[in-house]
Amino acid sequence: SYDSDENFLYTPGQDAVKAGMSDLGVANYGSLWAPNTFNFVEKNKGSQVICNGTTAGAPVPGGIMVRKEFGDERPDLVAKVLAAWLRGINYMLDPDYRDDTIKRLRKFYAFPISDSAIEIEFTRPLYDIEGQLKMMNREGNGTSELGIWFQRSIDFMMRQGTLSKAPVPDEYINV
Repeated sequence: SYDSDENFLYTPGQDAVKAGMSDLGVANYGSLWAPNTFNFVEKNKGSQVICNGTTAGAPVPGGIMVRKEFGDERPDLVAKVLAAWLRGINYMLDPDYRDDTIKRLRKFYAFPISDSAIEIEFTRPLYDIEGQLKMMNREGNGTSELGIWFQRSIDFMMRQGTLSKAPVPDEYINV
């Protein structure tokens, strides 16, 4: 949707945001995520990133979630998917595979992306299994670091009306 008071376009569709800020010219601000951010700034001279999760002090965690029922019914499949995902993370973190990782990222993005944009991808945090377990660790009865990150996002989405009911991170972050 478009907020004319703030001249800000937000929508889940990245193509609509990019079009609204360039081709259609209806908005001066919009929310994009990588790699769309890099591509947009490179193609639209004068555009710039004014903030991101790091500069806003808001970690943007990603992860894999599984419905409890599915996890209970197919733990073997869940284990295989997680193993493949973790192998991919370890591959990306290994400097010996950097060139191949770059080649695969370019193919995955399916649009041209510059070397400098690809380099930005390697500045974003990526955690191996030890790092992930550390973030999910709830010392005593406390909330994990990851739980705190998710709670901040949930609180923001509740204030914006995006969520009607707030999930509790400790109920779905399992170690």
